[in-house]
Amino acid sequence: MSERDINAFKIGSEKLNKFYKLNSRKIFSLIGGINEMPKILYKAIAKDCGDNVQKIVPYKFAADFTFNHTLPSYLRDQGIIYNDAEIKSGDVDVQLYDDI
Repeated sequence: MSERDINAFKIGSEKLNKFYKLNSRKIFSLIGGINEMPKILYKAIAKDCGDNVQKIVPYKFAADFTFNHTLPSYLRDQGIIYNDAEIKSGDVDVQLYDDI
């Protein structure tokens, strides 16, 4: 795994923590709380990729699109977050991939 890939996972982790902190009051069906979020993030990305594991690449875990669209949509579809809830992405100010 490259350093760039490792950084993508680190940034994704920061974004996921921030996303959860900003939206935890709207999330109502997680028994494990924040500890379940990495698994949910993976499932959201997998669904977005059509369950084609070859399309699941590290940058997707750090992409703004993932936290602004993919994850919120998955949470709503799974009934984990209220449909009408305003979701905040919790952007982390880091530019990892200039070409995305």
